[in-house]
Amino acid sequence: ISRARAAHRIHRIRESFYLLCGYGEAGKVVTRFLSEVGERVVVVDRSENAINELKLSEMPFETEALIGDASDPEQLQRAGLTHTLCKGVIAVVGDDEENLKIMISAKLLNPGLKAIGRVNEADTADNMRSFGTDHIINPFNTFAWHFSLAFSSPSLHLLNDWLSQTDYQTLNDPVFPPRGLWILCGFGRFGKALHRKLEEQGNTVIVIETLPEAADAPEGTVRGRGTEAVTLKQAEVERAVGIIAGTDNDANNLSIIMTAKALAADLFTVARQNHNRNAPLFKAADVNIVVNQNLLIANQIITLLTTPLTYQFLKQANKQGVQWSNELVSRIGATVDERAPLIWVMDLTAQAAPAFFQAVRDRRELTLGQLYREPHNRKVRLPAVPLMIARAGDYILAPDDATTLQVGDRVLFCGPRAARSKLFSTVTSNEIMIYLITGRHRIISPLWRYLAGGRNE
Repeated sequence: ISRARAAHRIHRIRESFYLLCGYGEAGKVVTRFLSEVGERVVVVDRSENAINELKLSEMPFETEALIGDASDPEQLQRAGLTHTLCKGVIAVVGDDEENLKIMISAKLLNPGLKAIGRVNEADTADNMRSFGTDHIINPFNTFAWHFSLAFSSPSLHLLNDWLSQTDYQTLNDPVFPPRGLWILCGFGRFGKALHRKLEEQGNTVIVIETLPEAADAPEGTVRGRGTEAVTLKQAEVERAVGIIAGTDNDANNLSIIMTAKALAADLFTVARQNHNRNAPLFKAADVNIVVNQNLLIANQIITLLTTPLTYQFLKQANKQGVQWSNELVSRIGATVDERAPLIWVMDLTAQAAPAFFQAVRDRRELTLGQLYREPHNRKVRLPAVPLMIARAGDYILAPDDATTLQVGDRVLFCGPRAARSKLFSTVTSNEIMIYLITGRHRIISPLWRYLAGGRNE
């Protein structure tokens, strides 16, 4: 009866929504964020406990929940997969096969729907890709790639880190992992991805693995968990510059880090955190880099859903040089405090920016530098950084202030929330727009117009 009622409520939804499959640790973060920004979410999970937890969580915006197997096409349709107002499906179930089935159902039953799927295996990713899945997230490959950036370009690593966070998360400091001998504990999917990248960056890697043969570990692997001093000594911990605790067990990973630091205090430490609830323990362990795979997945999904232009920006930014990324990171750092910057897109269209559109129709020219100024004191620049302009299929990276803006431009900014509010006031207010272009305040009171002889000031 409760399932039928839930399906009936979903059928009667009259505003757009996202369909999220899997209310695990990543799913919870995504659902909470979307709810906080006013997006409706329908959640499907086979666990009654997970659905009950969602119902008791007091989300800021109304969220629907359905107990069911998300890999079953019929269940997905009951959850709104083919609803005309469903604008995207997100598969973050803990099983690759289930996520694949969800993506197949989405692309066959509602081909125009944005589909995002989480995977662990390369074969599953290839299969998803063949069905046209829009975005495929592999948290292990994502972190391995980001970690390799820290060796080659710390500022580019930091840029990716900052712009992949949501604006309520604390900014991470830059990291500078040393090159040399690294110890890698655990040779599962996470370990294999890191092993490749560490070697690509010119490091020597000694692996510690409990079952080297089953894991297809490289020659020279030390048998063990890495939680014991004797195993770490076999892996030459005294000579190592860094250690990675990459198992799927948080207690073991913490034990590896603490034991290793007792033997070699100067080690650069990286630890995999599998459960959000253990964050205080990893913080207390003073680990240089904590890899929370659930937050990695959630942050990527949030970026793809809320500011997909950020994804395109990072693709372009990662092709740039060290000096370019150094300068951009410095500019962003000057606009924020300890929290990650908010990222937003300003669409310069007649509907979204009527004052800008009117100014262009009046043959007034506006440069980017004129746009992000204080609305009532154009001598003061707003604490915002323009990251990119998307224009007719082209991208202008880190545009300078002299760039002339055009109707149809999509400008990607980052900065504090207050700056975003002021910018949106600018592009929707004719009075503010004229002031920023001309330096003159237009008098709009009829009495003042009469006293001023109908002239503007």
